[in-house]
Amino acid sequence: MKRTVAVLMLFAVCTMMLVASSSAYEIDHNKDYKKSYRNIEQLKNKAGTEEKREAIESIHKIFKKYRRHLAVMDCVEMIVKTDRNVDIIKNLAAFGIREGSATQNYIELAEYAMNAPLADTEFIEIADLIKLSGSGDPMRFAKRAAQANTEKELNIVRADIANFDLSTANIIKDPYLKIEKLREKADSVEKREAIDHITDLFKEYRRHLDVMDCVDMIVKTDRNVDVIKELASLGIIEGSRTGDYIKMAGYAMKAPVADDEFLDLAMILQRTGNMTPVRLAEEASEAQSEEELKPIKKKIEKLMRN
Repeated sequence: MKRTVAVLMLFAVCTMMLVASSSAYEIDHNKDYKKSYRNIEQLKNKAGTEEKREAIESIHKIFKKYRRHLAVMDCVEMIVKTDRNVDIIKNLAAFGIREGSATQNYIELAEYAMNAPLADTEFIEIADLIKLSGSGDPMRFAKRAAQANTEKELNIVRADIANFDLSTANIIKDPYLKIEKLREKADSVEKREAIDHITDLFKEYRRHLDVMDCVDMIVKTDRNVDVIKELASLGIIEGSRTGDYIKMAGYAMKAPVADDEFLDLAMILQRTGNMTPVRLAEEASEAQSEEELKPIKKKIEKLMRN
């Protein structure tokens, strides 16, 4: 019953967003961006070097030009926190804003770049492969590059990147063809209906193709199919935080107990725009029993009241 209510509430939110006037949407959208610009300025003031301040200013300018993919704000925080690969992270953030899809891949690449002891331009090469191939497959090189501690280890990864075959059969340029192939693998009516719903939204909004990851999740899991569908819907409809909804869907997919909690957290994320709901989603996904889930539910209820 609770799940049904949560789904209906989330559906109602999405419906209201669809029928709202364009002027009202612009007001809310502008508020989101003004808040984000203030956050960028605050982070810029914390930057310890001129290189970091210039990188943040560059990202700020691109945000103002494109007005999308606020999830890339994570890259600004990375720049403040690290002394590694500042320019690389800046360029990956620019990819994330400019590109119409795969934004979350570019953010993950930036995180790998931040933590990599040796690799640097390799992450840009991986980003280029993602863009050229229309596939997230090159991401498999990112973790290995980030973990390389010697030139010998890194040279092996460099060779694999250089030898990546852009013509491989698993890369499908047409996203709808890829969805259709995934739909053929779906083993239940519920899964096929969820995929059809996401496909309709893709065709209507024509953006955020990184939400394709959610279609893949639906095919692979028997857990929280409807929850993943709703999170994917928000990922497409929303003008920002798409990467966070995808993360939540990933947590919902692997959660042994939690279910409608992810929808509650999505509503909180939509309202607040901060990372607390995402962190709680990860905690919820790790709960192995209702007993372990209880304290997380209390935190969610408190956030819902605020």
